[in-house]
Amino acid sequence: MTQLKKTYRAKKTGSTAHSNTLVLKILITVISVLIIWDVAGPFGLWSRSRMLKEREEIYTQNMQLALHNARLEEDIKRLQSDRQYQAMMIRKKLGWVRDNEMVFRFLNEEKE
Repeated sequence: MTQLKKTYRAKKTGSTAHSNTLVLKILITVISVLIIWDVAGPFGLWSRSRMLKEREEIYTQNMQLALHNARLEEDIKRLQSDRQYQAMMIRKKLGWVRDNEMVFRFLNEEKE
C-alpha cells in the first residue's frame, strides 16, 4: 500500500505541475493579447499616432485657411471703400482700360 500512495502522490504532483504550466500559458496568452490590443487595437498606439498626425495636418490647414480668409476680408474692405484699389483690380482681373490708353501684351508674359 505504501507503494500505491507514493505512485498516487507522484501522479498528483505531476498533474499539479501540468496544471501550473497550463495556467502560466493561459496567463501569457492573455497578457500577449492585451499588449497587442494596446498597440494595434482601435484605440492603440498606432491609431493614436495616426490621429495626432492627422490633427496636426488639420490644424495647419485651418491656420492657412484663416490667413486666406483674413486676406479676403481685407480685399473686400478695400474694394468697398478704396476707389484706386477698385480701379486697379478692374484693370488687373478684367483687363479693362480707360479711353485713349494702349495695352501692350508680351508673348512671354504670364497671365495672373
